[in-house]
Amino acid sequence: MQISVQRALFKEISDHIRNGTTALAENEMRYPATSYYDQEHLLQEKRLFERLPLVVGNSAEVAEPGDFYAGEILGTPFVVVRQKDGSLKAFRNVCSHRGSPVVTKCTGNASQFICPYHAWTYGLDGSLRGFYRPGFPNVDKAEMGMPQIGVAERHGLIWLRLDGAECDVAGLLGQEVDGELTSFKLSDYVLERREIFEAQINWKSVLDGFLEAYHFAPLHADSIGPYFYANLSPYAHFGLNGRMIGVRKSFDSLMEQDFTEGEILPHIASNYQTFPNTVIVWQGDHFETWTSFPGDTPNSSRVLFMMLVPEDSKELYAKRWNRNMDIIKATVMNEDWRMSEQVQSALSSVRNEEIVFGANEPALQHFHRELARELADMN
Repeated sequence: MQISVQRALFKEISDHIRNGTTALAENEMRYPATSYYDQEHLLQEKRLFERLPLVVGNSAEVAEPGDFYAGEILGTPFVVVRQKDGSLKAFRNVCSHRGSPVVTKCTGNASQFICPYHAWTYGLDGSLRGFYRPGFPNVDKAEMGMPQIGVAERHGLIWLRLDGAECDVAGLLGQEVDGELTSFKLSDYVLERREIFEAQINWKSVLDGFLEAYHFAPLHADSIGPYFYANLSPYAHFGLNGRMIGVRKSFDSLMEQDFTEGEILPHIASNYQTFPNTVIVWQGDHFETWTSFPGDTPNSSRVLFMMLVPEDSKELYAKRWNRNMDIIKATVMNEDWRMSEQVQSALSSVRNEEIVFGANEPALQHFHRELARELADMN
């Protein structure tokens, strides 16, 4: 984090602690509860997702030429492949013959891909190289490659754009968020683990849990709540994105001394909300990324989680990272998501079919306001 940002946050947090205040929006914000349970609204969100860069993995997963990994997002099967020149390409994982998946393993290394159905052969660049038997005299192989998907690497993360257009991650992040992630040297952190979780809640609820600290004291009273200031969350928004700070009570040890570069970092959790569906969290000594994808129904989502740690600590502090994962499951899954499941089942009964984001929840207000604006602009 740039020294200028650290200095400003040091003063802002210190003032909030002394005054018992927090960052505030101008007013509370009312928002349609139907956005969490209406099927047509979900379909509109999915259409928006197709035209935006989405986090799908980490560069370390495809480190060497021929390395690949395959998956599925929003009903689209994909495969990401490291090319011989070190670049990345991504494709819809479908054979141009009859639509069979070409790549049947989740990860691996290959020199070519052979469709398991009729043995059509594709190069690492997605081009159709040959047929198993003659029988397609009028098929132009140059036009029958695997459909290409926009792909980019930035900050050690892999991003896809499903509509095939340029995947402009720097443009999406904007100068401020891109600059802060660069200053952290996020791309130097290594992948400690990658997991996919199925959640029975709306995809937005996953992000909501990272965009306010108001719930910390009541919901996390027996887990992380005692270690954080509740309802204290400095916030700044940058275009579609934002940065919300969770403040650990250990910050008190800095209150009576002058600002020193770097000393603030172990005492905060910096949550970077990157539009539309990812939160990148600085946890004081490592990063976590949470990318929430809509499921088939409004009350389901698939969440890609990655833990990124300093390279020299991956093996040395393996027990620490395992313990951290235990804490995550105890708080995020067993407390946040469990509560969100109860909320999900009750939203259709909420007063006036509206939910309320408080003035003390500016990060939530910004995220949902920008999402609503982007959906409206799409129509």
